[in-house]
Amino acid sequence: MFHFERTIVIQTWIRSVLHKIVDYKAQHHNLLDEAAAMLELASLPNDIVIKNIIPFLELPSYTFED
Repeated sequence: MFHFERTIVIQTWIRSVLHKIVDYKAQHHNLLDEAAAMLELASLPNDIVIKNIIPFLELPSYTFED
């Protein structure tokens, strides 16, 4: 396999991994929204949920480039 071909294979693999990370992060965000709604339904004061619980559960905001 030539160097150029290996480069293309590696770049394709990296893009697929980054795409999966973005998808998983979106799924995590949806689950986080659902969990926050459940916490609100559990009669926790909204300020406690927003100030203490939500920031603990959120993922860091990394950006990935193509």
